[in-house]
Amino acid sequence: MDGVAAMPAWVWVLVVVAFTTAGLAAYTFRYRTIPGALWLTAMNLVVCVYTGTYILQAMTIRSPATLAFLEHLQLALGTLSVACWFLFVLTYTGRAELLGRRGHGAVVALLCIVFVVNVTGPIHGLVFSEVFVDLSGDVPIVNTESNVIHVVQLLALFSLSPIGLVFLHRSLSEYDELFSEQAFALLLGSVSPYVAAGIDVMQLEPDPAMPLLPLGFGAMSVALTYAAARHRLFEFVPATRRIGEARALQQLDDGVVIVSTDGTVLQINESACGLLDCDRSACLGEPLSTLHETGDHGPADVPKTIDRLGRRLQTNRSAVEGPTGDVMGYAVVYRDVTGKRRRQQRITVLNRLLRHNLRNELSVVEGHVTQLADIEDSEQRRQRVDELETVIERIVDLSRQAHAVERHLSVADRTIEQVAVADVVDRIVERTARNYPSAEIVSNVPPDLAVSTYPQQLEVVLENLVENGIQHNNSSERRLGITATRDSDGVALGIADDGPGIPDHELEAIEAGENSQLYHGSGLGLWLVSWVVAVLGGDLDFEVTDDGTTVHVWVPNRGDE
Repeated sequence: MDGVAAMPAWVWVLVVVAFTTAGLAAYTFRYRTIPGALWLTAMNLVVCVYTGTYILQAMTIRSPATLAFLEHLQLALGTLSVACWFLFVLTYTGRAELLGRRGHGAVVALLCIVFVVNVTGPIHGLVFSEVFVDLSGDVPIVNTESNVIHVVQLLALFSLSPIGLVFLHRSLSEYDELFSEQAFALLLGSVSPYVAAGIDVMQLEPDPAMPLLPLGFGAMSVALTYAAARHRLFEFVPATRRIGEARALQQLDDGVVIVSTDGTVLQINESACGLLDCDRSACLGEPLSTLHETGDHGPADVPKTIDRLGRRLQTNRSAVEGPTGDVMGYAVVYRDVTGKRRRQQRITVLNRLLRHNLRNELSVVEGHVTQLADIEDSEQRRQRVDELETVIERIVDLSRQAHAVERHLSVADRTIEQVAVADVVDRIVERTARNYPSAEIVSNVPPDLAVSTYPQQLEVVLENLVENGIQHNNSSERRLGITATRDSDGVALGIADDGPGIPDHELEAIEAGENSQLYHGSGLGLWLVSWVVAVLGGDLDFEVTDDGTTVHVWVPNRGDE
């Protein structure tokens, strides 16, 4: 009892620190799912054990060998404390991705190796070349002479410390006043071990036997956990905001590319990679001009719209300004307006074409009806009625085509399926042969050829092209051939007829993407084919010669969607 009573007061302070850090570990473990909480828990536990070794050293242990071992163990635990603090800072501030999963594993493995090397120091002597024990006072005093591993550890620890403090300060200061209270407590606690180390180096402690580092680490544990309890450290986590911003950027439907003032790509999200058809790792650090044309003034002169891979992209560029207002770079947002453009095109075409064709057909109906009143001959009246029925059939057919546009261009509730191309072609040939028995239709499609796509839309394309090739062929012997081959990652289809060819004005209308007063197509059939091929993600091309017309259709394999 006398020995215990003779213990210096600072020993009882260490006892309080040990119990406090143990309680803090239990408290922070409750928030283990929050970024950084597990590393803070680990740090509190290590500090608790670290402080306990100094209590044992002061109160019970007098063996020089055991004291030498404790000195090595204390160095190992102090190193672990700093490492846990640094990993807490990385995780808490949302910078854990700097290490990655493999990096974290490597760090843990390295810490285990360092721990083993330290605790086995008395055997190999690579940590301390000499350990001096002074047992003349009430509390043993241990001094050491550093060897190579101790020097390397100190250099590593003093390198990690300013990096961690910078990360902590930047993350806590860049979010307005939301984290201002945490900032003070975290920064104050984080520097306390280094203040203690500085006092120890300058030998300003009141008692030479008094260990200041456990008190410094204890103060850090208390400060960090105080911030957790009092200032809602684990409710307003910088990592949540930082990671959330990064995830939001990557998950945006719009493409976003951030470039420097000279046009170097600094950041690009997944949507931009898809829209611009590039690999993220390959384009980072490359000029924006390698992705698309940027104009004479680089990123400051990005075009308002870009045509890329059959898509129309609308761009919006904004300057990224620094604290002083200087332009540091540019953020370019890409929005795919292909669908919007196609919808506008469909509305325009349907409006103009239906208005034009219906007006013409109704004018014919009006003329026939007017003439019927003056025709007395029954044979002539029957002829007029037949002509009226033909016109009405054309109007009904036009209405049916317009309905087909609405029905087949919507794929929201449809699924991509594996389609046997030969089966589709056989059905179309069979129906066409019934409707046009005099026509000769030859198909050359491999029986095992298949493509993953929208089955109804593929059939609509082929059926319209086959019917168009037969219907507009006025020769006595109408012939049409259908071919299909596998082509890279899709299927190439060819529909060739020996008719007079598609009129230039219809092809010009399709290629121009409009049906203005200069380009009046006779019907919706080719427009429907063009639009549905776009829905399939394919390509459409017309080859007109003196021998007839060949329509080439490429349909991609969309099995991965």
